[in-house]
Amino acid sequence: MGGGDRQARSCCLGRVGWGMMFGFWRHRKIQRERIRQEAETLIEKHGDAAYELARSRRVAALQQKNSAEHRFWCAVARAIADHTGRESGVDTATRYSNASDGRSRFRVAIGKATENH
Repeated sequence: MGGGDRQARSCCLGRVGWGMMFGFWRHRKIQRERIRQEAETLIEKHGDAAYELARSRRVAALQQKNSAEHRFWCAVARAIADHTGRESGVDTATRYSNASDGRSRFRVAIGKATENH
């Protein structure tokens, strides 16, 4: 597929199309870097509370109907969860019930209490 194929591709996208496509990827790369930096900053400043802070900012953006900020803080919360090994979107009760031994700590505590009686 010689020069005709190249000409067909350039004809379909044109200069504006290629520029838009590269602009899109450049924007995505910049956004990913911004998300990574914000996640690292929050972890550094707030430690374990960083995830909850990002989620509260996500909720605030949602309440203000600011979809771009909402998406940003969702991504930051996911990045923090990935970085810290936390399960993203799982509430405390669910996380607590998914103990490493597969049994709920609550059930284990109840089981011990009933064994003693």
